[in-house]
Amino acid sequence: MDYLGINKESGRLVIKGDTGDYLGRSMKSGEIIVEGNAGEGAGAYMNGGRIVIKGKAEREIGYMMRGGKIYVANFEFENLSNYIYGGEIYKGLPENNPELILKSEILKKSENEIVLLFWKRRET
Repeated sequence: MDYLGINKESGRLVIKGDTGDYLGRSMKSGEIIVEGNAGEGAGAYMNGGRIVIKGKAEREIGYMMRGGKIYVANFEFENLSNYIYGGEIYKGLPENNPELILKSEILKKSENEIVLLFWKRRET
């Protein structure tokens, strides 16, 4: 099923099994927990909240993401989007000391400039 948790603003959604594409698209806050795998574009356009995927996630994890946190237990580096503007992405689950893969945030924004912090772990 595609677009589960679209525009989510609060609360907790637990999905027993796999999801389709665009899990948590445009999510603002709250939490989504997936007991299985997620399709393409998990956390696309996400602004806040937390997504926990206990399996793997397909291509474009965090596409156009602007905030929030995504945890993927079976993270595959090649599935990470190259278009992420804010937020954090982790390899592993929150309770198991996950490894930070990417962190991005706007430090300063004015009419003429944007100062962006962007850190991405190198693929090994």
